[in-house]
Amino acid sequence: MGQRIRAALLLLGAAAAFAGPGAADTWTNSTPGRADRAFYSTTSGGMQLQLGCFSRDTGLAFMLAGGATPLPEVGDLMVWIMLPDGRTGRYPMSGVDYLGGPENALIGQLLLGQQGMEFFAAGARISIDGPPGQEIFAAGMTGTSAARRDFARICGL
Repeated sequence: MGQRIRAALLLLGAAAAFAGPGAADTWTNSTPGRADRAFYSTTSGGMQLQLGCFSRDTGLAFMLAGGATPLPEVGDLMVWIMLPDGRTGRYPMSGVDYLGGPENALIGQLLLGQQGMEFFAAGARISIDGPPGQEIFAAGMTGTSAARRDFARICGL
């Protein structure tokens, strides 16, 4: 992952943490009015998940900040998106970087493809597994259809 994305994710995550708590499970736009990037985040269980892209990106930049909950030092994650009808999409991530210390974050790039982006827009629940079978984050997906529109419009995803 490029230094530009890494730095942007850390800055955006820090800014969102100071913005105050949002409604749990609701995805909010972290970059309103920006024509060159689209980042959305949600919080659940004291953790924050942020996904987004800069124009010309090929996938979604991914950051999971653990807050007070220590995150596992893993290189691989599994992202699950469940639709309201129970269908579930499974999206593996490899090459995940662990940022220890005060950042306590996992960062990487999530490649969903067309079907995955449609699942993201219509999803009811997203969850992330660290070590096999260990769920480390879960949240609802209110607001992801707006995020999907912005990802398509700004980044072509």
